[in-house]
Amino acid sequence: FVIYPLTRPQAGFFMTASITLVGRAATTPAAVFYESGTVRVTFSITINRQRFSESSEPFHLELWGKQAQVAYDEIKLGELIGVIGEIRMQEGHPWVLVDRLELLGAPCTNATEAA
Repeated sequence: FVIYPLTRPQAGFFMTASITLVGRAATTPAAVFYESGTVRVTFSITINRQRFSESSEPFHLELWGKQAQVAYDEIKLGELIGVIGEIRMQEGHPWVLVDRLELLGAPCTNATEAA
């Protein structure tokens, strides 16, 4: 599975729409530090969909700049976060290019919170 940066669109490659998500960090943030000083961070969150009788589905997030640095430094596995961004389909997989990140809570402590 190859992850391409979302900042290099090609004709017919992306479909975008605005999205707001609240979920728990499913992976720890992975950062790429560029020589220019720019930071790119990617990680996934899961959304609880129990009331719709569906399993949790991960959303892959991409952040750039100061928000990326905050995400890399502060977000722990299982932490509750909220994001606003653009959802994009890349090779059949949904990705969110985050415009705004909110740290909402500490990592979950029991199995019922994690679902």
